[in-house]
Amino acid sequence: MKSFLFFLCLVLLTLSCNERYSKKNNFTVSVELQEHELERKRLLIQEKFHFSDLYDFTEGLAVFKTDSTVGAIDTAGNIVFSIKGAISLSPFHFGFAVLTYQGELQTKAFVNKIGKIIYVGTDHGLLHLDPFDNFGYSFVIDKNNRRGLIDTLFKTVIVPNFDDIFVIGKNRFHVINSFKSAIIDQTGKFLVDYKFSNIEYFTPDYKMIAKTNNQFGIYDSTGLLISLFDCDDLIYTGGLIAVKKSDKKGAPQWGYADTAGKIVIPYGKYNDCSSFSNGLAMVYNEQIDKTNPNYYSKQVGFIDITGKEKIPLEYEDGFSFREGVALVKKNRKWGYIDTSGKVVLDFIYDKADFFYKGFANVVQNGKSITIDQKGQPLF
Repeated sequence: MKSFLFFLCLVLLTLSCNERYSKKNNFTVSVELQEHELERKRLLIQEKFHFSDLYDFTEGLAVFKTDSTVGAIDTAGNIVFSIKGAISLSPFHFGFAVLTYQGELQTKAFVNKIGKIIYVGTDHGLLHLDPFDNFGYSFVIDKNNRRGLIDTLFKTVIVPNFDDIFVIGKNRFHVINSFKSAIIDQTGKFLVDYKFSNIEYFTPDYKMIAKTNNQFGIYDSTGLLISLFDCDDLIYTGGLIAVKKSDKKGAPQWGYADTAGKIVIPYGKYNDCSSFSNGLAMVYNEQIDKTNPNYYSKQVGFIDITGKEKIPLEYEDGFSFREGVALVKKNRKWGYIDTSGKVVLDFIYDKADFFYKGFANVVQNGKSITIDQKGQPLF
């Protein structure tokens, strides 16, 4: 009886987990479909109006620019507002966009979704306003060229008192003064004091890849050293850390370390790599082409975050994965593969771009077209 009850609980738990995963997966697919549909509408609107610029739809509006105006248009193709003589208008975020116009000085202001000016930077001693970021902060510069932050209520979050400032979390900020880097919270409390000459990168768990005394290292969120790197330079790729060290002849050699500082791919195995996307990073090697000594040929493939080659180095060129597919070149033609290495669009394109919100621009037989992820033309 106990075995039966245990088995029944296990089945119910499995079904519950599958249901939650299915809901999450369906939500992701739904969001992607919505984004693809908005991009399709944006492309069709641009085909009709031929704006100088037409930005992505955000919060139901796409910002446009002509030779003499800026404004916003809705998903039905109706112009909601236009402003003559303005220099630029940013996309909307948190209900506001940044308008740039020329007064006695170049002025930046926040406008709402009907084009009404709500907050003028110079009225508050601010010469620069950035659009609100994903955390609801706007980067500002005052008349003394000091940097700070305001929130969506236009209240000061971080007083402009820094040479530079970067948002790394909801209540965590990277600040720079006199070429030294520190971490503060919203109250101005120092979480990590000015101990680094520069903080190069942050990992999702707030580890820091930083430089001090001319040596790179990885540190925890409090600034304690985890590991030093014996390298000349490094790049955090979003999964592994690419580390570069010159050999005895001065030629650069690249290796790859994890965020604990352990070398997982030895120096010299690959010439270079891209950042991680969809769990994979592009790696490649170059060598002098046998038929043309002035030309370097590439061998391109993809690795996972453990350093394992998931897709062999069998392509002539390529780009990182976007929206589940990567643009790669074979036999001098471009095509698209998925994360398993399966070809999803054959190698038939003379030129091609990566997919963005479900669409890509390609050239086939000398003709430029916009295609969806099934290879079907939009127009």
